[in-house]
Amino acid sequence: MMKKSLIVVAIAVFLFMFMLSLNQAFAVQPYTFSKAACAEYITKGKKAVSEGDMEMARNYFKKAIQENPWNDVAWENYDKIISGGKIKVKPKKKAKPEIAPKEMEEVEFEGC
Repeated sequence: MMKKSLIVVAIAVFLFMFMLSLNQAFAVQPYTFSKAACAEYITKGKKAVSEGDMEMARNYFKKAIQENPWNDVAWENYDKIISGGKIKVKPKKKAKPEIAPKEMEEVEFEGC
């Protein structure tokens, strides 16, 4: 009789602990996102595209989506990266061309 009561108590404790763990598993946690971080990742992604590093660009756009899943620009750029489309990036300003040095007359050096 004593063994049966111990088994029943052990099963009751186990079920109680199991119910507590389920309660924590189903607890709803608020989703937080950052529009500023999303914009920063989009900027970094576009910079990576302009440098030709598509793997890093894909990672940056993916992080932008994780920061703000409702951002259309992040989704469009990510979709274009994974589908092989082109992303519009502002062209870099061209540096002023350097003035070429004037050609000098040929000079012969001794021993050469």
